[in-house]
Amino acid sequence: MWSPEDDLRATGDARFSHSQPTAAAELVVGIVALLVPIAEVSADTYAPLSLPELIEIADLVVVGEAQGQGDVLVVRAKEVLKGPSAEVFPARGRFGMGRCAFKSGSKGVFFLRKSKRKIYFAFHPACFQKPEKEDYIRTLFEMIRDPGPYVDLKRHPENPDFVHILGSAFAGYRISSKEVSELPVKMRNFAVRYYEVVPWNEKRAVVLRCTYDPDRGPSLVVESASPQGKLAAFLGRRLRTASNWEYVRAILKPRFAVKLDTRWPSRVGSLSVEKAVAYLRGRLGSTDREVIRAALLALGKMRDLESVPLAIRLIDHVDTPVATVAVKFLQWARDERAVAPLCRVLDRAKPDDAGDRQRAMVSACTKALMYVRHAEAVPSLESLVDRGLGGCWAFIALGRVGAKSSFDVLLNCAGADPSRNMMCLDGLYWLVRRSNLSVEPWMANPSLSASIAREKLPKWQAWWGMSRSRFRIAASYEEALTQKHR
Repeated sequence: MWSPEDDLRATGDARFSHSQPTAAAELVVGIVALLVPIAEVSADTYAPLSLPELIEIADLVVVGEAQGQGDVLVVRAKEVLKGPSAEVFPARGRFGMGRCAFKSGSKGVFFLRKSKRKIYFAFHPACFQKPEKEDYIRTLFEMIRDPGPYVDLKRHPENPDFVHILGSAFAGYRISSKEVSELPVKMRNFAVRYYEVVPWNEKRAVVLRCTYDPDRGPSLVVESASPQGKLAAFLGRRLRTASNWEYVRAILKPRFAVKLDTRWPSRVGSLSVEKAVAYLRGRLGSTDREVIRAALLALGKMRDLESVPLAIRLIDHVDTPVATVAVKFLQWARDERAVAPLCRVLDRAKPDDAGDRQRAMVSACTKALMYVRHAEAVPSLESLVDRGLGGCWAFIALGRVGAKSSFDVLLNCAGADPSRNMMCLDGLYWLVRRSNLSVEPWMANPSLSASIAREKLPKWQAWWGMSRSRFRIAASYEEALTQKHR
């Protein structure tokens, strides 16, 4: 069964290509390169990456020139901004299926990652920036080294790139291992959007002691965790997922320890964490929507629960993208203070309003309530579905937090609108998982396909007719996840 608590995005971020291409993959790219003409690709071909994001992802950032023929290129460095000191780096400007970020003769700034074959490769169309960006990129590196001078608004106007840098600098998410020193680099893709799943109220260090035997399954075993808790459980899931990948397995030792420290650093450069947080919270009142959105993300990276009231105020922001990012912040925080404000958005939704604003906000708020999972949200979620305004997140949310009354709501919705069968039945499945009754074999995989869902609907109706009087909710979603199917 699919679960929103599955370790989502554990393999990294779809915005950029895989960090460690295999030899076979590199050969395929080379063959495709012979067949596909070189074509420059605009940055909007992929989801956009900001310059600070490119800096974070890249192993190498150099000012220089690409030279060579075809795919056999080197980048001659005039200045190395990040990475090893050298004058020449073997490079590949192609990525994906024949896309080209740069070619021989390209001069400017290169953002590259290093493959296990020690070739530096492009991972996004924006991996090459023209010379006119050089000075600004150098300024970004100055901000990274010491953000202190840049919080002075009299000298430095608000800048979403600086806000991003500040959030990353003080994020408090550091993985280390004495025995496997390369692990933090190999697992960096697994840190993407960690703030969506890491518990916000645990700012501390945890240590997991692991064993690894590739000839036995499961190959990676967490022998102990100190201290135990949700943070340790999160790290254990990430490690087990990472150990499925060849480039991580290649460096693991038979016995090793891994430390995850989620405490905020007290200072970066000349800037204290107290001043950094105050600066970021202040940006939530900006008149620049990009600054506000960057500040919400930065405070989300820092898992700042004290910013929850500030984010709640932004739910009603006139700019819909700002309002939806504020709702996402509340989703990540999973703080019960957000329940009532999110429910008010659902309660205000009108069936005759087909506008983009309502559609976006209802979708964002129902998804947030699915993650917060608080019983006070059930009446608003049920009312939303009864009014024909509930999308898939509302159906899933009712399965995970709903009451006995939610069964009728979801079953009626499934019967009235077959197009919604799939996710309504997913909600029904989880209500049964959380109940005092046993899950029957035919209930599994309710959202496998629309046609299968339609076939199962009469079974659900008949089962509910026989089981209604005996049915009661007996477990939370978290408890149901850890129980075997009765």
